[in-house]
Amino acid sequence: MVILPEWLLALALTFFVLDFFVSNSETLTWAACLVIAVYVTWRVSPPFLWAILIFIAVFCATICCYYLVMRQFREMVVRRTLLRNAPSETLARIVGQTGTVIHANGEYFMRWEGELWPIQSVDGGGLAAGSMVKVVAFTGGVARVRPVVR
Repeated sequence: MVILPEWLLALALTFFVLDFFVSNSETLTWAACLVIAVYVTWRVSPPFLWAILIFIAVFCATICCYYLVMRQFREMVVRRTLLRNAPSETLARIVGQTGTVIHANGEYFMRWEGELWPIQSVDGGGLAAGSMVKVVAFTGGVARVRPVVR
């Protein structure tokens, strides 16, 4: 009888939380996805060749779920925790304003009035660090921007 290491799931959850709140590098997230894949493969305990296939499938599925869910979760956390006390006039005033693009840890932000605001391009185009952008909308804790043409 094999004793399943339930602590692997606790370790994976710890990696997710640490990566989200501390490092933002996604290294720990990838490690958590690997741990989950190992746990599921171990739990199913298939023959060796099937174990490799199951491991890869579970790893890919956890990575996909992370990227599909985490963006929504991150916006919700920003909106509910960081922006809950923000004056509504500040959020309404940001539409139409311009700022400078900052690229940090794979994310894009706009520096406006000395603060960093998460941004997303409305036209799907790339944003270049140091370029000027104009806010056209602000929803879900994220400013939707368009590059400023000079």
